[in-house]
Formats: sequence, C-alpha cells, structure tokens
Amino acid sequence: MDAIQYYLHSFTSIDFLKRDRPLRLLKEILPGEGESLYPRRFDLLIVDEVHNVAPSAGGKYAVDSMRTGAIRLLVPHFEHKLFLTATPHNGYPESFTALLELLDSQRFARGVTPDRKQLQVVMVRRLKQEMQNWDGSPLFPKRQLAAISVDYPRDERQAHAALKQYTELRCQGVVDNTEKYATEFVLKLLKKRLFSSPAAFASTLEQHQISINNSRRRNSNLSRPTEGILRRQLQEIEEDFADDDIYEESTDEAITNTTRLFRELNPQEQMPK
Repeated sequence: MDAIQYYLHSFTSIDFLKRDRPLRLLKEILPGEGESLYPRRFDLLIVDEVHNVAPSAGGKYAVDSMRTGAIRLLVPHFEHKLFLTATPHNGYPESFTALLELLDSQRFARGVTPDRKQLQVVMVRRLKQEMQNWDGSPLFPKRQLAAISVDYPRDERQAHAALKQYTELRCQGVVDNTEKYATEFVLKLLKKRLFSSPAAFASTLEQHQISINNSRRRNSNLSRPTEGILRRQLQEIEEDFADDDIYEESTDEAITNTTRLFRELNPQEQMPK
C-alpha cells in the first residue's frame, strides 16, 4: 500500500481493499486522527460499479457494508470523485442518499431528500439511444426485445418443482423472525444455485443436508444470534461474490450456520412429492 504514494495511477479492487490487512496498511499512509486533511493526498478517485458500494437498506435504515466503509475511509482524501454506475438508485432512498453523501458531503446528507437542481449538478445520465457517432448516426443499434422459449429437461423441471414444494413447507413452520430470515436466505441461495448449474445446486444442497443432519446431534441450547446480527453476517458473506474461492468457502459456512437455526425435517420435507 505504501507504493500508492509514488505512482501516478493506482488500481485496486474494493473487495481486496475492504479486508483487514489492506485497510490497515492504507490507513498508515493517510492522515491520522487530529491531522489536517488539506492539502488532499490524492487527486481523483474513480469507482466503477459504485452501486455495489451503496449501503444496503432492506428496512428503514441503510446499513454500511464493508465496501461502504472502505470507500468512506477514502473519499475525504481525494480532491475529486467520479462514481460510475448504470443503476445509481436501488429503490431505497436511504441507500441512495448515503451514496450521494459519499460523493459530495457538502451538497447531500444521508436520509435527506436531494434537491433536484443540486442533483443535476453532479449527476450525468447518458442513455445508449442518445449516444451518436461524429456524423450523427446512432452509436449503438436499436434494442430489440424478444422472448425466447427454453425447453428445460424433465429432471430439471422436477428439481424446480421439488425445491418449490420444499420452500413452501419450510416457510410454513418458522417459529420466529431469526429462523424466518435464515430459512429465506438458504432457500433463496438454493434457488440461485439451481439456476446457476446442476453441479452448483447439488453441492449446496449436499452441504445443507449435511448441516441439517449434524444439527440434530448438536446441543439444542447453543446460543442463537439475533435477527440483526444474522443479517449483518449474511450481508458480509454476500459481499465476497467478486472472489470465487472465498465466495464458495463463505457460502458453505453460511449454509452451516443458518441451517443450525432450522427445525427438524418432517416426513414431507424429507420426501417431497
């Protein structure tokens, strides 16, 4: 990280930067507490796909992720910021305003509806149909939408039907919000893996089954995390998607930890029709 100070341009991944050691090394070259931020140490910060940095906001408040924290550490030390994304708004005003605050804390504040004129000053939106070549011709061909019929093999259709039935049965028997959230996470993950590939689905399903069998032999008095703690843990795991190896490892760990909160399988869930 020390080398950043001596190069004209530096490139890094936010999923690398957010980790403990890189973040600690970065802090060592930035002004410490009580030191002046001026003159700023760096000129321009460019963040691509910045919607991945926006705090998650599934409820009333936006919750900073590890990515958000890493960018929040960096932005005060850059004179200029350029955030790039095709989807700046994720549907949650609290999350969007938090992202705007990272871009310009003088104009925008977290949780405060942005002034439209101020937003136009910092936000440039370019649609493909508006972009032209030097001669005025369209830069991109006109988009044509058409539905494509896909004939899934019989065994894949059976797998989808079985997973749907299993999902309905599991959701009917949840006893509290923590188990509900854990159940929804695991079942959503199984569905995503099924759409990914049969091999990915089989691997995750096997881990889920092993975790259920092991949980029967564990002490039922093990401490249960609260819903808030569980949400934060799973959100951090989902962030590691950019790193395939770590994502696979984290997914297995998440399946194990969340399945521990499941009640035992009933006969219908063991042998779905």
